[in-house]
Amino acid sequence: APVLITARAKLSSQTAAILRKLRPKRVIIAGGPGAVTDGVKNSIRSITGTPPQRVYGNSATDTAAALNRTFFKKGTTTTAILATSQGFYDALAAAPVSYAKNYPIFLVENKTTISNYTISAMKACGIKQVIIAGGEGVVGKNIVSRLSSNGITLKTRLWGNTLYDTSKAIAVWGIRNGMTANNVGIATSKNYPDALCGAAMCGKNNAVLLLADSTNSNRATSVLSTYKSQISKAYVFGGKFAISDSVYSLLQKAVK
Repeated sequence: APVLITARAKLSSQTAAILRKLRPKRVIIAGGPGAVTDGVKNSIRSITGTPPQRVYGNSATDTAAALNRTFFKKGTTTTAILATSQGFYDALAAAPVSYAKNYPIFLVENKTTISNYTISAMKACGIKQVIIAGGEGVVGKNIVSRLSSNGITLKTRLWGNTLYDTSKAIAVWGIRNGMTANNVGIATSKNYPDALCGAAMCGKNNAVLLLADSTNSNRATSVLSTYKSQISKAYVFGGKFAISDSVYSLLQKAVK
């Protein structure tokens, strides 16, 4: 499903327009009333004619777990992705992998803490192993030990010294494991909306997502150059204030 975003207390005009165009039979609100108010929920209902389904928890990690408990079909895989909740980069870089491979994404509170609710949700989803997106500085060894004591093992850790290196590591792993560089998406690392919305499109295309900005584009261009023989089309998500014209030019050159 496509991902749409809105202001907390008022349905954004852009999202309202898309809802009128798509006329979806089902709308899921990810997050509680503190994130998306009941007023927005009512506005959605007035457009679609269907009451939206709200799924949330008491925290970001609980909301992730609640979404997986609600929508993940147990038995389709035993693998999940685990990322930090203290930054959006790693989870977003892994989002197309989640979509394409049907691996639910769970979040940890910090590098030393994973909640009982999250572990319970992982067990309810039938998860037996995890792919960690990020280094030990964001998902530490003691979390791996805690999971192991609950029968959940570490399959692999995808990471690098920076968020851009982690993005590259996740993309390369995806390509080596059945995904493609064709239809690759590139989004800014400075904020999450472009990558968040674009990740669903990448996942639908079985394509990977790379993060870049005006001072850190080499990892993205490195992946594009390495796999350019696969790439007939690539997408940059966001305007020139998100991905500058100079970076856009570098990305274009990398695939030629």
